Amino acid sequence: MGVRHRRAGPRDTVCELFLLLTMSLLHCSCTKYDQDRQANTIYNFQVKALNGSQVSLQRHQRQILLVTNVAYNKLNALMENFTGSPFTVLGFPCNQFGHQDPEEDSEVLNVLKYVRPGNGFVPNFPIFGKILVNGESEHPLYTFLKASCAFVNPVLGDKNKLHWSPLKVSDIRWNFEKFLVDGNGRPLKSASQSILKSELTVYFVGKMWQPIAVSHK
Repeated sequence: MGVRHRRAGPRDTVCELFLLLTMSLLHCSCTKYDQDRQANTIYNFQVKALNGSQVSLQRHQRQILLVTNVAYNKLNALMENFTGSPFTVLGFPCNQFGHQDPEEDSEVLNVLKYVRPGNGFVPNFPIFGKILVNGESEHPLYTFLKASCAFVNPVLGDKNKLHWSPLKVSDIRWNFEKFLVDGNGRPLKSASQSILKSELTVYFVGKMWQPIAVSHK
């Protein structure tokens, strides 16, 4: 005898529709979760290169990052300490502190090479176009970083040398303040200039580098 096939009835149709609806809701939920995770990392931001083009920070996925505005020669030495590791500094010049960086983006590398620090200096880490790190027009990247990490210095400094408005307790205090970002793009902590005199320690865990300590001297 042949196998008899039952006709699909209204109940089967309802079950199929319910299954499709459930799968659709699960897909939307997963998509939103992925978007939320991305929104809480620096990979969600684009920054300006020195040549004016827009650069996505997604290119630095799975790297330990030190985001700073900036202390060039000492950071070169820090990079050399971790040659071959997935660690890099991201430098963001800023002219909001005593107008110390008035040059145009196209002039930055020549200023570094011949003026400050000079002596043929060439950075061994990415330097981006100048940005605002404080004030009403601050770059969204720095809004995110400051909201993610507690400030480390309770003193704002000489207001006559701070060129932005309004002043906030969470503001970057001066040039060279840094943010340490883990291999998943999540800010770990902010640090003052003293990190430049310290030893940044990282351990290799699986396929990820994870900072475990920043010792200050």
